[in-house]
Amino acid sequence: MDNNKMYEAIVEVNTKGSLQEQAKKLYDEEKLYKKLIDTYNKEMQEIDDDELLTDLYLMRKKYKIRLDHTKNEMCYLNKRIIDTLDVIEKYVDVDMFCKLFEIEEYDEEDDYYGNILGSTSKIGYVCRTGLIYNEKLAKEIIEEDRTM
Repeated sequence: MDNNKMYEAIVEVNTKGSLQEQAKKLYDEEKLYKKLIDTYNKEMQEIDDDELLTDLYLMRKKYKIRLDHTKNEMCYLNKRIIDTLDVIEKYVDVDMFCKLFEIEEYDEEDDYYGNILGSTSKIGYVCRTGLIYNEKLAKEIIEEDRTM
């Protein structure tokens, strides 16, 4: 089982980049999309032309969809980080872990994942956002089931 997870981790690093690179990319995408959405919101408040307002609305909607997709990717990356840490925690010492995942303050009472969640690094932010988005999706599914 561990060999299979190790193989999957190696394939992922070779195809998508390291977990840290993926987290940085998602972090940057989220910031960009939020900034663009905010810009469109401001522009829409100042526009009186209906045709231009419709165009701005569609552009804002496009970036909201992309932001949603990015948060969904954060959710999946969070899961892959958990799976990877389950495998490597036995083999990687604390100093190496802190260096790899840019952990400035290591709490010995937490496991590696807990330390990532508590960190101020981009990978920590992405994991926290992924968890929140996962909860949002779960809540939506529960609400859908209740209405049926």
